[in-house]
Amino acid sequence: MQRVAFDNRLPNVVAFGDSNEYVFGPALKRWLVAAGHYPAEQIVVKYRVSSRPRNWLATGDRLHAGDFGNLWGTRGQFSEGPPIAEALSPATVLVEIGLGGNLGLSDTEARSVVALVEQVARLAPYARILWRGLPPATASNGGKVATRATKLGRYKRNAALKRALAPAGFALFGAQLTAGHDSAAFRRGYLDLIAMHAGGPAPGDTAHVGTDAALAYERSVLASATRADAVAGEQVIRGPWTEYVHSRDEMEVHVPQAATDALVSQQLGPRGVYGHTPPPRPTEGYAADVVVHDAWIRSGPPSFRWLRPGIIPIGTPLLVQDWQGEYALVRGFDGRDWGWTSRANLRFR
Repeated sequence: MQRVAFDNRLPNVVAFGDSNEYVFGPALKRWLVAAGHYPAEQIVVKYRVSSRPRNWLATGDRLHAGDFGNLWGTRGQFSEGPPIAEALSPATVLVEIGLGGNLGLSDTEARSVVALVEQVARLAPYARILWRGLPPATASNGGKVATRATKLGRYKRNAALKRALAPAGFALFGAQLTAGHDSAAFRRGYLDLIAMHAGGPAPGDTAHVGTDAALAYERSVLASATRADAVAGEQVIRGPWTEYVHSRDEMEVHVPQAATDALVSQQLGPRGVYGHTPPPRPTEGYAADVVVHDAWIRSGPPSFRWLRPGIIPIGTPLLVQDWQGEYALVRGFDGRDWGWTSRANLRFR
């Protein structure tokens, strides 16, 4: 049977992130397919071990870090599916960003978080964006409990992510999951996995989470912070996620598949976290504006050649009538047919 190809002109879901997206992305995909929301070919999952937000920025962004090359836009970086830059489109319904475990605690790293959200929103303007926070450090698969230093680092990164994302309109989902939120209305959400976790395990009891001893250990970790502002907003709450006790390997921060499936399919999915209905596609096209000075006019598929010296002036209002890969077919508000240009040249209204 011939495999059906991904089509970014149809409703789709895109998930990308670090080594924990290796399990969270497929768990999300399985749940969405099983629930009948999307066919499997319309869900794109990418992950890169040790990556952080700066690695996923486009190479032209001044905050981009090229440790892993061009994760955002290079074909062949991953074995399946198109690059993120091509997968995202006005038809994208849901985007999950699973980054934070490798986040540096600097202003530059914090700014890269916001830059990545803006980069995603520019190509997928009608999607719900979920930032899946880093999971807590628990214990290795052999039962070695994470040190206070390792745990404290997770709390600091979690707090830094929430500080960076709050001004960008991200609703916070923590120990109470969707309580206080209308799952049908929010556009951006931060999934605080540390708060969702039951807590622990404690060094003296590596088989259980959520015990009094486990919570006491977590409190001692937070109390060890030399700067209270570094962990501001972090609390020790017995969350509902009890399945994550040991990691999938020797790293105390790598969530096993079964624990991931439990959180996605039993807690988050049924509560509408992944559900979103974007506005219907306008018959005349999506309104957008040119936001760069070099919006080259190109020929159509498959080559998308630059038709020298054609450039669409910056500020030109356009209607995006169709797109293919990273290119869009556009017409001016005045009825002028401009042809094709890169979608990265546009900002949707």
